[in-house]
Amino acid sequence: MARRPILIVEDDEDLVSCLSALLEEEGHPVITARTGDDSLAACDQDPALVLIDLHIPGVLTGEALVEALRARLDPSVRMLLLSGEHDLARRAARLHVDGYLAKPFAADELLRAVEEHARH
Repeated sequence: MARRPILIVEDDEDLVSCLSALLEEEGHPVITARTGDDSLAACDQDPALVLIDLHIPGVLTGEALVEALRARLDPSVRMLLLSGEHDLARRAARLHVDGYLAKPFAADELLRAVEEHARH
């Protein structure tokens, strides 16, 4: 059975390239979106997991985007925040996402989080 893709919502082109390469090397199909509108359109591709930066360009704030994605995606889809903010744990709890990774994070930390959340 083919794996469902991981949606990466991030506007930093270099980080998107690194994350995509790392995840694809581990056998995960990847969808990327650099704006809120792009990420909403990507919902049609049925991702298993969303890695979302809270600061992306477009009309939606990170919090509003999490809510918009949640409304479009199956409730089983997990979301992990990616951010360098100091209050990330509190924001993740307030948004009821499944976890977070504080930037900068190590590749093995990302892979552990993806494996943990993508298998649910």
